Amino acid sequence: MSGTAKNDAWQKVLTIEVPPDELAEDYDAILEDYQKRAVLPGFRKGRVPRNVLELQFGHSLAHEVLERAVKRSYERAVRSRIWSRSPTPPSTRSASTRGSP
Repeated sequence: MSGTAKNDAWQKVLTIEVPPDELAEDYDAILEDYQKRAVLPGFRKGRVPRNVLELQFGHSLAHEVLERAVKRSYERAVRSRIWSRSPTPPSTRSASTRGSP
């Protein structure tokens, strides 16, 4: 994880780059969790194929991966003193479109 912090009088910006390996691990973990809990017609509980889950819940999966990455990266930044803690970090996703690096 690499990051930079920018402090203005009215706004603070934290920019963090998360390695693709970490995002892939998060994606696999979340997809596995979905597989265990998914109940879809035509499939037994816990036996839904990955590609069906990706088609059905792709947007939700991507959202959860980003949430997990932001939370973990924010905590790391606070621990490494890149950033001073604020109550809730609002997040915007800039370069996290699906299918691109």
